[in-house]
Formats: sequence, C-alpha cells, structure tokens
Amino acid sequence: MEAKLRLSDVLFVAFFLDVALLCVNGALWKSGVAAQMICASLGIFLLIVPVYPVTWERLYGAEKARTLIRLAALVQIASCFMIRVAF
Repeated sequence: MEAKLRLSDVLFVAFFLDVALLCVNGALWKSGVAAQMICASLGIFLLIVPVYPVTWERLYGAEKARTLIRLAALVQIASCFMIRVAF
C-alpha cells in the first residue's frame, strides 16, 4: 500500500521547518534574502510538487486542483518577496 502525501502533513512540516530556519537565520546570519527564501520555500515546494486536498480533486478534478495549488504557490512566493525583512 502506497502512502499518499497530504497537504496537511506538508503544511505542518513546512511551518515548523520555517520557524526553525528563521530562528537560525535571526541568530546567526541576519540575512533578509535568506529570510525571504525560507518564507517562500513552501511555495517553491508546492510549485514543484503540487499537493492538493482530496476534496479539491472531487470538486474540481485533478488537473484543475493542481492548477489552483500552483497558482496559490505563485501568490505565496510573490507575497514573500514583496515583504521586506530588516534585521
């Protein structure tokens, strides 16, 4: 039986990984560019591997759900780079 990657698992891991990496960045490097890349990492991952909820697949179909999650990833990446991080 193959385990399917779920969106909730991806969000859970990404949240804690982002917090940990931002803490390391704030303590050691204090780099605004690194902070923007860390914040955009979830969007970059979802752009490469579009993990969408099963309910979206039932409502919209697999292809449209994949397109919607990639669109949300692009919005997330763009919003991360519009925010200026200053240390």
